Amino acid sequence: MTIPQKSISEKQFRVQILDLAKLLGWECYCVFEKASWARRSSKGFPDLVAAKTGFPILFIELKRDGEKLTLDQEKWGRLLNRTSSPFLVWTPGMWNEIVKMLSGDYYRRRERATFKTAFADELQSD
Repeated sequence: MTIPQKSISEKQFRVQILDLAKLLGWECYCVFEKASWARRSSKGFPDLVAAKTGFPILFIELKRDGEKLTLDQEKWGRLLNRTSSPFLVWTPGMWNEIVKMLSGDYYRRRERATFKTAFADELQSD
């Protein structure tokens, strides 16, 4: 598996994330924007949902380096982070961190500590 280049498309990045997750034993659900049923889904819902025994369910929004979340994506992120499920925003430039997280190294080192999530600062002020 090759390390994603920062200039790849979100679609290419998604394929690489799905390949890595499958290789490491994760089951993933992916919202494909072109599907007719996806257009009827709630706006801003994360791109991927990943699950693996012994890990929290991950809600993942994929972005190209430098891209920002939409207001609807921020709304979902805040909601999910107030549950026990982390909302993560991943970019190609985070590849090494993503590999560690999906391989379990990140999770084991923190001994069930929470993932560094988007909007984590806000959770502490609630």
